[in-house]
Amino acid sequence: MTTAEATVEPVLPLRDDARERCTVIARLRIPNADIYAIHPSTYERLLDIVRGRGAAIEIERDQLLVAFSVGAQDVLAAQTEARPLLLDLAATLGLSEASVMAVRAYRNVDLQEDVAGEDTLPMPSCVGVGEAADLLGVSKQRVHQLARTSAFPSPIFRLRATPVWREADVLRFANHRARRR
Repeated sequence: MTTAEATVEPVLPLRDDARERCTVIARLRIPNADIYAIHPSTYERLLDIVRGRGAAIEIERDQLLVAFSVGAQDVLAAQTEARPLLLDLAATLGLSEASVMAVRAYRNVDLQEDVAGEDTLPMPSCVGVGEAADLLGVSKQRVHQLARTSAFPSPIFRLRATPVWREADVLRFANHRARRR
């Protein structure tokens, strides 16, 4: 599912100091991973590594996706600053440096200009387990069961209390499920 397919609403106003920062988005390969077998304390350790950096972490099938902010005015400096953090994330999962598959950095000022003059970053409408249950007309327990299937969309990130999905992904799943009945 691509971000372009999700419903996007402008939120998250940029602070003045964010204009001199970069956002780093990275992907690490987790071979033979079962995201439900990763202990919650491991999620906490991953979050501790990037805490205070506006971080979002998603573990999806065989990948760790992470986005966070660093204090750098250009993308090369941002990637250099991000490297030790990415190596710490890999080590926390017992992975080598080779597991870091892709790293992209964006100047926050460039991200801001891409939003057509708005002083915001785009954020898709998101739902947790309760909202997903309401959208699907099922119990929260059933949402947890569905989330373990390959047909259900992967969460975009995981909070301590709940996985979080793009609302558009859950609605697309609901429509596909309804057509099969």
